[in-house]
Amino acid sequence: PGLESEPLMRIEYTPVLSPSLMKKAPSPLSVQDLRLLPLLHQQDRSEWTAWLQLAGASTANATDEMIIEDSHVATQAALLGQGVVLGILPFIEDDLNKGLLVQPFEKKLRPAKAYYLLTRPGAQKRPEVRAVCDWLRKAAAEYARQWPQTDPSAWGG
Repeated sequence: PGLESEPLMRIEYTPVLSPSLMKKAPSPLSVQDLRLLPLLHQQDRSEWTAWLQLAGASTANATDEMIIEDSHVATQAALLGQGVVLGILPFIEDDLNKGLLVQPFEKKLRPAKAYYLLTRPGAQKRPEVRAVCDWLRKAAAEYARQWPQTDPSAWGG
């Protein structure tokens, strides 16, 4: 309350894992097979629960799970072969393109979460605050050119 809010970008989640862990997984990997692999949760189990429901599965009932508070740390754990994480698109796109991560399923979850620019009223009148805000807008616009699904103008309400 009391802050100015501007949508910057929307994200999507998709399960990703390292190629080395993928080699240890059943082939072909099914959604139900996820329970056999360590699941890495970001902050809580809510995103995995939502993705599994989207994929038509009940809970994974994984035999090995870990909750990691920081999404970057969770992604790093997946890169090191420590489990399957719901990677944040577009942020993991480079790792997927380089083959550092594997996306075994096409299903993507579009969470209610998004990135917003929040400022105090009038703060952008200060040159240094405006410069940072402009830089963030430019970065978000670049993502939108590369990944149109992140563009706030395409959110539709």
